[in-house]
Amino acid sequence: MPKKIIVFVQDYPFYKGEPFFHLELKELVLHAEQVVVVPRHIPNRPDEPPHFALPEGVKVFNVPVKGGFKAKLVALLHLLIPKNFKRFWIDLKSKGLLFNILSIKTALMYDAQVLELSAELKRWFKKEKEDSKDWVFYSYWCDDAAYLMAQWKDKGHIVRCISRAHGADVYEQRHPNHYLPYRDYTMKHVDVIACISQHGQTHFWQRFPKYSSKFKLARLGVLPQTALKTELSSPFRLLSLSSIDRVKHLELLIEALAEWKGSPIEWHHLGNGRNEEYEKQIKELAETLLKGKPEVRYFFHGFVNPSKVIPTISELRPHALINCSFFEGIPVSMMEAASLGIPLLGGSVGGVPELLVHEENGFLFEPGNKSALLEALSRVTQMSEQAYQSMRKASFSLHMKRFNALHNYYHFSHLLLNKSVGFDISHVQRLGDSETVGQKAKVGIIYAGMGNVEAVQSMLRKLKINSQLVSHPDDLDLFETLYLPGVGSFDKAMEKLNETGLSEGIKRFANKGGQVIGICLGMQLLFEGSEEGSLPGLGLLPGKSIRIPQNPNGQQVKVPHIGWSEVYPAPNHTDQGYPEGMRFYFTHSFTVRPENPEHILLYTNYPEPLVAAVMHQNITGFQFHPEKSNTFGLALLRRIHQPQAQL
Repeated sequence: MPKKIIVFVQDYPFYKGEPFFHLELKELVLHAEQVVVVPRHIPNRPDEPPHFALPEGVKVFNVPVKGGFKAKLVALLHLLIPKNFKRFWIDLKSKGLLFNILSIKTALMYDAQVLELSAELKRWFKKEKEDSKDWVFYSYWCDDAAYLMAQWKDKGHIVRCISRAHGADVYEQRHPNHYLPYRDYTMKHVDVIACISQHGQTHFWQRFPKYSSKFKLARLGVLPQTALKTELSSPFRLLSLSSIDRVKHLELLIEALAEWKGSPIEWHHLGNGRNEEYEKQIKELAETLLKGKPEVRYFFHGFVNPSKVIPTISELRPHALINCSFFEGIPVSMMEAASLGIPLLGGSVGGVPELLVHEENGFLFEPGNKSALLEALSRVTQMSEQAYQSMRKASFSLHMKRFNALHNYYHFSHLLLNKSVGFDISHVQRLGDSETVGQKAKVGIIYAGMGNVEAVQSMLRKLKINSQLVSHPDDLDLFETLYLPGVGSFDKAMEKLNETGLSEGIKRFANKGGQVIGICLGMQLLFEGSEEGSLPGLGLLPGKSIRIPQNPNGQQVKVPHIGWSEVYPAPNHTDQGYPEGMRFYFTHSFTVRPENPEHILLYTNYPEPLVAAVMHQNITGFQFHPEKSNTFGLALLRRIHQPQAQL
């Protein structure tokens, strides 16, 4: 099965249109041998900086697909091939659009762009001396790139292809004549259509029942946050977060606020307009209807960089977020608000009800109905403090269950590469919001998408030790012992820990005396840094990681060090009952150099001594994988949890 990924996107990394993909890409690179991103919209100037900084190791292949006159002419000639014309004819005829000029042009544009892109890809594979069958093809949108993948799969050029499906690429009714070209052909040949919402998945089930097994639910997500501790107060702070476009229907909110007669409201809007004229109209409407109204104050804050959205929301501390859109997949604004424990108000459209459960974490209203919107707003502003806090908690909990990026992108990476996940991490949620906190295990396993957590959990299960995956820093204090497994590169792992707040959480946990056990890369993260990267480590032990010497004493060795090796105790630990001949499984290119040799627990020879394990007070680290080391690993972990046990 291919382990390299080529991804077709629209804007990334040059423009801001695909903020979710940046987070997803960081997970993909942990599982794939290589990732190449193919954007459709590229800057005119080659020196124009990208909007997103690419994760390490990701390459961009710029394809200037324009679908111009020459491309359209080639597409027309392409239709002279009987099987191509038959596909074109059947697709339009099945929709009753055979003589509809606009739909014919749309189908021809699809063909023109796909032919251009296909030609560029063939040249790229030839230039790079790559075989397309060694790559998984992935389209972030179910559009003409998905149609291209279907063609390549039909011709036997590739062995696996997957397309995501969001909103506009799901619902044909959003398009002129309710037409998206070559849908049936695309569904037939693409291996998996990964829908970001159940609503979209159900739409495809109904629309293409013969391909129902291909439609999988693969939600997007945002990183776990610390819930805001907000109490009801006056004025009631209402937030909307979106571009100022017609489909977002901000005029409905403005007209509703103009009729508001309840307690004072302070409305904040984050986001600007793609159409300057329409944005101007919306602001003028607010000026006309809301200026001088004592019950309502309003603020247009303009565009906010995606990386600053969460901090900006946290600073505003809104009591609720509202979304008035006519059409939606799963709105990012609602995910971000829910991740902070903010109640939601929204129209019952698309996948919104999957994120907003009526009367549980907010209130749904009929789309476009001003009276229904006012009723929802009235209900949330008149709640008791106890009911409001329950709604905040429910909003946060629902996000962690359904839209936790750590969980969702881990699962999607395995779906993309057709790998078995091996365990279910759907329960990686805020433990503090669980009804069973008192029954939780005393052992937590840090899950940040960077380690083999299922193998560690399986080994502990053999010892009858109940463990719990944990992904939020506020939950670490629920445990007595934390495992930190890790694979991959030092900086990528620290980025994960820093982004989720787990790095500071682990430090606090350790400083309070909690036991921390690092495995493989997890052990290296316990130290101050590594030659492999530039980011600081957790700093729980003094020292750093260095690359394994490849030519010690003139003796050439292979790096990485992979396989079984014997270990032996450091001089200050010879009395702790470690028997001769203990063997563990290693796979590493870097080795730790503690500043204090008293912290070294075990060595291995390769051929020079390398640090195999460290221990100092409540901090322990294993360079090898005890969870992959069968009897020896089992005995070692038993000793960790039962200090009197024999090795």
